[in-house]
Amino acid sequence: MSNSEDVDLSYNVARNNAVGFSVVLLPGIFDVRAGARRIDVRDNDVVDNNRPNTARPGNILAAIPPGTGVLYVGLDESEISGNRRGRPGFTGPGS
Repeated sequence: MSNSEDVDLSYNVARNNAVGFSVVLLPGIFDVRAGARRIDVRDNDVVDNNRPNTARPGNILAAIPPGTGVLYVGLDESEISGNRRGRPGFTGPGS
């Protein structure tokens, strides 16, 4: 999810991906949505996200290492809370 506002990402399961959740601000890409605010990621299960990253080479997402539980970059007025994680190979947020 990128360059969005007023999103509540709750009670989901992210399993068997390269990245569990990617919530980012991508500046300069979207003229109509230049910001990312009030995106809350809470009470989700984020497990076994260790697959290889298959993003096209040169794509901004290709640099993200597999095993990232939640990638959360550049947001304002947002919160991560109560998420449960299991076996990320690289990194992941605490609850």
